[in-house]
Amino acid sequence: LEGELGSGDTLPVPGLTCGDHEISLVATDADGASTQAVTHVASCCYELDRTAVSFIAAGESQSIVLSCAADACPWSVSGGAAWLRVAGPTEGVGGVQLTIVAEPNPFMSPRAAVLTIAGETVEVAQEGRPGTPRRHLH
Repeated sequence: LEGELGSGDTLPVPGLTCGDHEISLVATDADGASTQAVTHVASCCYELDRTAVSFIAAGESQSIVLSCAADACPWSVSGGAAWLRVAGPTEGVGGVQLTIVAEPNPFMSPRAAVLTIAGETVEVAQEGRPGTPRRHLH
């Protein structure tokens, strides 16, 4: 903390609920001089409407909704695979609806990936394309 009376360590606020808060601090020195500081802080808590997404082999897009208790909470998307992308921004602040796009799976075997959205894990699966394996005659 820094102010007219000097500086010190950070001040933990136990039990702070999710959301936007206004915190008022009053500091008084040994001579009785005091100063007041008011600051706004965001306690960021995130929630996804789902933590698993399944795609068909032909490829498609699906939405995931990220809710934040405070409008100023930053988020980002990381991870994934070459066949998986986010259509739109991969970082921002506040709540958002993200569109996840899976490219067609050319293989018969299913595939999987993991996305991390605002620190939350999302398991992604895509089924393999239908068909019969080719047999090679020698």
